[in-house]
Amino acid sequence: MEDPTIAAPDVGAPASTVGPIIAQERINSVDVIRGVEVLGILLMSIASFALPQQAYFDPTVAGGVASANLAVWAINYVLFEGKMRAIFSMLFGAGMVIFISRGEKRGAGMIVSDVYHRRLLWLLLFGILHAYFLWAGDILYWYALTGLILYSFRILAPKWLLLAGGLALAMMIPRNFTDSRKITTLRQKAAAADLAEKSGKTLTEEQIEDQKQWRQRLEELKPPQKAIDKEIADHRGSYWKLFARRSCSAARMESLLYYQYF
Repeated sequence: MEDPTIAAPDVGAPASTVGPIIAQERINSVDVIRGVEVLGILLMSIASFALPQQAYFDPTVAGGVASANLAVWAINYVLFEGKMRAIFSMLFGAGMVIFISRGEKRGAGMIVSDVYHRRLLWLLLFGILHAYFLWAGDILYWYALTGLILYSFRILAPKWLLLAGGLALAMMIPRNFTDSRKITTLRQKAAAADLAEKSGKTLTEEQIEDQKQWRQRLEELKPPQKAIDKEIADHRGSYWKLFARRSCSAARMESLLYYQYF
């Protein structure tokens, strides 16, 4: 997708004339990097297109771990997972700066802000439609929301941007640490309950609940074959049956996961 910018107004034309950039204004290195990262993201997304959801993180869930399958998964996960999204994010920010700065230099004034925000609102709509009607792994919605927030940071000096980025990452640490501790504690409690059960002791309601929650947690990480078969059947079934499944996943991705983690 080309980055439209504010075109230089012709004599007699209104100052708010908007149009795509000309070929001479394109930054070839940015275009090349964008092409590489989009293809890299495709490599990762193929697993989500073709296999059950958890196979993205665990190849034993589906696809198998024979030498070739495991090698492909490992190479993709080590060389492309996360890296391509990081490049995509940096290009998103760079594109925003280039787009706004070019418009401001040409005297577009607030028109450039208007175009920028309208583009993101369209991106938001496309993201919602994409997530619910085509693929729940959509990220356009996330980028649109984030882009609306980023506009206010465009004039900050690099040192303040680095500080803001560092604080944003630091805010994630307590949440991740707390989640990790909860998982560790639950695993220990479930193990203790299992040991007590094997020794013939009567379990308390709390111990039974710990076992239940731990089994649910394990099933989230490695779904039982019955759940995998149902997911495959939903994808091979009617469009509207899959739409119902995809809607639940998209709603969770665009609310709970986005605001708590991403």
